[in-house]
Amino acid sequence: MRRVGLLLCLAAMPGFAQSTDWALQFFGHYQIRPNIVYLVAGGHENTLDVWERRDVQDPQPTVIFIHGGGWTGGTKEAGAGFWLPYLEMGWNVVNVDYRVARIAQAPAAVEDCLCALR
Repeated sequence: MRRVGLLLCLAAMPGFAQSTDWALQFFGHYQIRPNIVYLVAGGHENTLDVWERRDVQDPQPTVIFIHGGGWTGGTKEAGAGFWLPYLEMGWNVVNVDYRVARIAQAPAAVEDCLCALR
């Protein structure tokens, strides 16, 4: 279900939408490594997704996206509309999830994000 939503978001992007084979172009250029566990804290698995270009070997510009929600809500999946333009520009993306306030008190979310950055 998540992939369908992502494909619909990609269809709305100008660079991909103009081509009839935009999905093939996109998935031919990017390798997706979803839900990599980067930290287990308090019994909660924090995950991140890595979207890497397939067609290059040199270091590439990379955006680390930390979803909104004021540390109290939101998910990494809900933030795709904000980082998809970076993919269109050819950047890599690391999409980070963290423990929100209902799961762990502050400063847990900030500590999680710093861990993901490392």
